[in-house]
Order: sequence, then structure tokens, then C-alpha cells
Amino acid sequence: MKPEFFTDVCTLDKQRRLGKLSRKKARATVPSLRKRLKKICNCTLSHPKTINLRDKLLSTKRLARKLFTFIMRPGMSPTNNHAERALRKPVIARKISFGSRSDSGAHAFAVIASLLGTARRQNKSPLDFLHTLFTASTEEAQAALYANSA
Repeated sequence: MKPEFFTDVCTLDKQRRLGKLSRKKARATVPSLRKRLKKICNCTLSHPKTINLRDKLLSTKRLARKLFTFIMRPGMSPTNNHAERALRKPVIARKISFGSRSDSGAHAFAVIASLLGTARRQNKSPLDFLHTLFTASTEEAQAALYANSA
């Protein structure tokens, strides 16, 4: 995919978030974005995975329709950078510790990493957050776990 297409899509999102472009006008750009994407994807491909990706991008099915959802929904990012950043530290920790030696160890690491990530996103002390989860009533623990979630 041409880098300028992605840059243009991110610029469009930024303009919408800054209030320089109404949601209605942003929505009106979706057909032209789809047309540009179709033009970019209109090339000869040989690798089965790239053909599969192109077919998904150009499909009229549900997955392809969701490609520009960020334009319709306020607060939704056009990228998954936040998810990539959230996974960075646990992945590095797993790499330098040579991973887990069992499925249960891998599961425990994943759960703890997820809980610590939740505490970080809620700007809470990880120790206080874990203490609440492990010692408070179920209702209090759930309230702490799902605080500020939308």
C-alpha cells in the first residue's frame, strides 16, 4: 500500500479530531478513500497472503466495511499503535527472561501483564491496584478493574 494513502488517512483523522473537519464531511470522504484503495490494490500479486489481504481489503463484506470505522466513531484511532505500545514491555520482558517453561506459566505472565497494563492506563499504583483486586470484595474488585472503561 502506498505510504501517502496511509498518511492522508491519518491526516484526515487528525483534522476531524481537531475540529477542522466535521464528522459529516469526513464520512463523505469514505467513498473516495475506498476508490483510492481499490486503485492501489489493482495490481498483479503472486503471493497467496498478499492476495488474501487484498481480497479482504476490497471485499464488500463486514471486515472491509470496518476499515474506515475510525471516521464514523469519535475517539477511535485509525491505527493500532496504542495496542502495539501496550504489548512492547511484556514482549521485551518475555524475550529477556527466555519465556515461560509451561503453559500455566505463560498464562500467569499474560494475566499479570494485563492487570499491570490496566493499572497503568488508569494511572493507579500497580501494587495498590493488585492489592484491591486480591483482597477487596468482588464488587469492589470489579469496580477497580473496570474503572474509566468506555
